[in-house]
Amino acid sequence: ETCIKKTTMASPAAPTSSTTFQSLLSSTLETIFHQLLYSRSIYPADSFVLHRYLGVRCHASRVPAVGAYISDFIRVAVPALVAGIGDEVSFVVLEEEVVGGDGGGGEGATGVRQVGERTGRTKTLE
Repeated sequence: ETCIKKTTMASPAAPTSSTTFQSLLSSTLETIFHQLLYSRSIYPADSFVLHRYLGVRCHASRVPAVGAYISDFIRVAVPALVAGIGDEVSFVVLEEEVVGGDGGGGEGATGVRQVGERTGRTKTLE
């Protein structure tokens, strides 16, 4: 009598709905953050490249440090959201105050700040 042994290869684990959702949420938030940086002119327009996400044309920063910062944030925030540890994500843009033409904005080491000089203070943009 011959014995035929059937062998099966281990198949890679299919993604669960939770990992699929987490992946979709991550890529969507990452795209939104890049687009917000572009649309708010936080960085120069020429530092962004056009790409498509879910069939929509979007901008993404080409600056490695910006991309890494966003990716690091997403890597921490999304699992917390999915696990129910976090309830929301806020995108806060701070604008550094610059002395205007009226001469206001504070005094420097010489007692007077020049027009266009940074004051070191920030304000939240609405």
